[in-house]
Formats: sequence, C-alpha cells, structure tokens
Amino acid sequence: MPKLIEELKQDGGKTIQSFLCQNLITDITITKIPIVLGEGIPLFNKLPNDIKVKHLKTDSYKSGFVKLSYEVL
Repeated sequence: MPKLIEELKQDGGKTIQSFLCQNLITDITITKIPIVLGEGIPLFNKLPNDIKVKHLKTDSYKSGFVKLSYEVL
C-alpha cells in the first residue's frame, strides 16, 4: 500500500481527472482551507468538458475550514 500512496502523491490529480472523464465519480467533497497558496498542484487541471455538479451541503468549522459536498450530474 505505501507504494500506491507514493504514486498518488506524485499524481497531481491525474487520477481524479481521468475518473471524471470516464464518469466514474458520483460525488465530490472539496474542503477549503483558510490559507492562500502561492503555488500548488491543481486538482482539476484541463478537462475536455465542463463537469456539471449539484450542491448538496456546506459545513463550516471553527478552524475556518469549509467543506462543500456536490453530486456529479
């Protein structure tokens, strides 16, 4: 299992992008953290089509984290 985790760390979101393009993801949870980053690896890089989602729920935490839940349409 550690080898898989290391590979996913280097992945840069390519697995998620691939799964989205093949309609293999039914829901998405995105957590916003109250930090502005100067650099980073984009989770959703270039996708061939827009992915339509429906907002299901938002949770806020005292830490400033905001969790957004979506259904992929």
